[in-house]
Amino acid sequence: MNGSKPNFKPPRHIVVEGPIRVGKSTLAKVLAEQLHARRIFDCEDNPFLGDFYDEKSGAAFRVVEHPAEGRTEVITRIRGNRIEQAAKALVVLVKQGKKSRRYLLCVVPGDARVDLAAVKALGSGTHAMMAPEAVAEELTGCAMGAVPPVSFNPALELVVDPRLLDSEEIVFNAGRLDRSIFIERSAYVSAARPTLAAIAARSG
Repeated sequence: MNGSKPNFKPPRHIVVEGPIRVGKSTLAKVLAEQLHARRIFDCEDNPFLGDFYDEKSGAAFRVVEHPAEGRTEVITRIRGNRIEQAAKALVVLVKQGKKSRRYLLCVVPGDARVDLAAVKALGSGTHAMMAPEAVAEELTGCAMGAVPPVSFNPALELVVDPRLLDSEEIVFNAGRLDRSIFIERSAYVSAARPTLAAIAARSG
C-alpha cells in the first residue's frame, strides 16, 4: 500500500429481502442509520400486512415463494391449490358512449373467465373489453399474471364474483410472479372491500 485511499464508492441502493417476520425491517433500520440513508419499504400499502402483524399467533394469510409463473393453470399445479381457489384478476375497460370510460379490476375464480357482457351491464356501458396490457399495468403497477385481487388505484374499481368466495381460502400472485398469498376468505373481504357481482362465466 502506498498510503493512498482505496477507490471505494458506497452502494446507491441496498435491497433487503426475505420471508415475512425474520427481521428485514430491523436490519434495514440499522443499515439506514449507519449509512445515513433513507429506508424505502416495498408494498407499504399492502392491506393484509396489518392483520398479519397484529395477529402473530394466527396469521390470516401465508406467503409462498415459487418459480415465476403467471398462467393460472400452471401456477395452480405449482402451488398445489384447487383451481377454483385461484383469484384471477383482469382489468376491463367499460366504455360509456364515445367519451366516457371506466376501468374495473374484475376478479373471478381460476376455472372461469370474465363475462364481458355482465361487466358491461354492471358498468352501465355500451361496450366492454379487456384493457390494453400497457394500460392495465399502469393502473395496477404489476405485470400481467401477477396482479393481486386488490385495487390501490382510485381509478380502478374492484369487482369480485361471489363464486370465488365459495372457498374458505383463496390464493393469488402477490404483485409478483414468484410469490403468492393464501388468505382466509373473511380476511380478504375485510381488507379488499370489493363490490360483489356475478361477472364470471365458465371457461371453455
